[in-house]
Amino acid sequence: MSKPYLYTNILINYLICCKKRPLKKVREKKINMATKDYSEYQKATISNYYKNLDTIMLQKLSALVSELYMAETESSNTDKLWRKVQQAMEKLNIPDAIIEHIMEKKSVEILAKNLQEWLNKSK
Repeated sequence: MSKPYLYTNILINYLICCKKRPLKKVREKKINMATKDYSEYQKATISNYYKNLDTIMLQKLSALVSELYMAETESSNTDKLWRKVQQAMEKLNIPDAIIEHIMEKKSVEILAKNLQEWLNKSK
């Protein structure tokens, strides 16, 4: 056995036997995303993502409507899906009154009807 390997094993065994943790963890240097230099391609990709965020969220809501419909017919837990629906509507800047109404009723039909109106407005 090499010495570094041997010393590592001894240290690990010591920590396990004595039930002690290392005093300090080595912290990785966090990179501030605002100061990171992006290539032109990356900048364009990020910009396009935020330009199309409403379309992305509408597509996500469409998928969630399908999942909710299937989940209701299978009578499984739908709370997590409804939380995702609420988050998507908040990202779309839907008025709070409409969000509250949909979340209060938790009706897939009401959500689908509103989603159809939002899709028609976006076209």
